Amino acid sequence: SPYAVASILGIAGGETRWKTVEESFNYTAARLLEVFPSKFRGDQALAQKYAGNPNNSLPEFLYGYDTPKGKELGNTQPGDGAKYLGRGYIQITGRGNYTVYSKLTGLDLINNPQLLNNPSTAAEVTVQYFLRRCKADPNSPSYFPAAVSAVGPHNPANILARKKGYYECFLGQLQGSTVSSGTGGIVTDSQGNPIKTGQ
Repeated sequence: SPYAVASILGIAGGETRWKTVEESFNYTAARLLEVFPSKFRGDQALAQKYAGNPNNSLPEFLYGYDTPKGKELGNTQPGDGAKYLGRGYIQITGRGNYTVYSKLTGLDLINNPQLLNNPSTAAEVTVQYFLRRCKADPNSPSYFPAAVSAVGPHNPANILARKKGYYECFLGQLQGSTVSSGTGGIVTDSQGNPIKTGQ
């Protein structure tokens, strides 16, 4: 379905610009408050404490096996937060997810989590993720918001706008319509913000 394909491509573009990315924890305090609102709850001093990831302490603070989020992600051992951090095109995170996608792909992501940095593995896991997690009708425009929510319900406004813009660009191309607003491959999203394709 063009809706499903455009959704997956748009979300991957918004998450990682179609590159296999390993989650970076080098956040500023302001960015921590924006990206992890439920963890920092507006506490500027706490965010400042973890800004820049001193002594690689942020992964365990966010995803450690003894934290609510870590438990939700299936982390069970000390060090799981840093070992099973976000990787791939849509930032698969946590021992639980790595276990699921190890079984679905036949690859040992548990003992070799860096395999998600391989483009073909990341692509396979991304598709498996949406097949498993997004229950909306793939032949409907409602697939895109459901797919966005399946990856993570908390999208900063700029990231959500980027995902939607890429989605609209790909959907237009897949359906044979043009959404071009100029030359040189420049297209715009629903708010009129320019998007450069092919980058």
